[in-house]
Amino acid sequence: MKKFVIKTLIFALFCALVSVLFPLAVDPYNVFHVSDIRDNGVEPNKHYIKMEYLMNNETNFDAYLFGSSRVGALHSEKLKGVNCYNMTYSEGLPIEHLENVRSLLNAGKKIKKVYIGVDVASYTNAHEDHLVDPIRMPYEYIEDNPLDFYRTYFDPAKAFRALPTIMKNEADPDYADIFYNKGWAIDYDAPNMACDAYVENTIEDGNDWEAEMKIELDAIRELKKLCDENGAELVVIVLPMHEVTYKNSLNYGFKDFLNGLSEITSYYDFSGLNRITQATENYIDPSHFNAHVGDLIIDVLNGEAAVEDCF
Repeated sequence: MKKFVIKTLIFALFCALVSVLFPLAVDPYNVFHVSDIRDNGVEPNKHYIKMEYLMNNETNFDAYLFGSSRVGALHSEKLKGVNCYNMTYSEGLPIEHLENVRSLLNAGKKIKKVYIGVDVASYTNAHEDHLVDPIRMPYEYIEDNPLDFYRTYFDPAKAFRALPTIMKNEADPDYADIFYNKGWAIDYDAPNMACDAYVENTIEDGNDWEAEMKIELDAIRELKKLCDENGAELVVIVLPMHEVTYKNSLNYGFKDFLNGLSEITSYYDFSGLNRITQATENYIDPSHFNAHVGDLIIDVLNGEAAVEDCF
């Protein structure tokens, strides 16, 4: 009986070690490699990693560009008068950007400008869904709910499922440098998908988008107030959605969103049907414009061109 108990304890200890050490070693979402991110082919939790890195390291950034993965094409180091880091993370929402800015300010970070990119995805995705998503779990939620962090990321099954992707991935040697020093995710050589991909509706359905719109507009209002109180300028950018996505957005109250936004602050509007949004070659897929379009937006933000000149 004693030997059985000992063997059982050894086996239990082995299982416990595997359940901790295996996810820690594989770390598909890079949450255990905050200061040494690896390009392993799996989408990392950029929200958590970027915030954790910025909060715990001295940087010379005085401006931040927030938004979903769609602002990943904006090479923010080209913005003039600021040293801007691109905070792009998957399905980033205004309510999450608000909490990020509040965290940075509370940590003593000096902020001159806050840029946020918005479009229909800014209110048709739900913040609540991110609380159980390993790719999108927000930094502040993780800080307040450490047990959920451990339950989510110390998961051998998730690590095992990620192994085939990790093993066949060819790492970009510049990945870490770009991630920490610039933050953007879409470079100029990103391939364009086949044209027939653009018949897809890229808008998330199933959420109460009217309720979500109110939540996100309130978050932008609070972000504007927070910036004003701390001497920072809020710059809002309405992103250029591909024409198919734009047309679909009208069924999800996009015009109402813009009207609500106009009551809070001024904004740059690159949306609508124009020569950029109606040209498939300007998009790498139905959701994301390419870095060349990102440069046009930056030209406008820098005061070197007008919206109507570029779009």
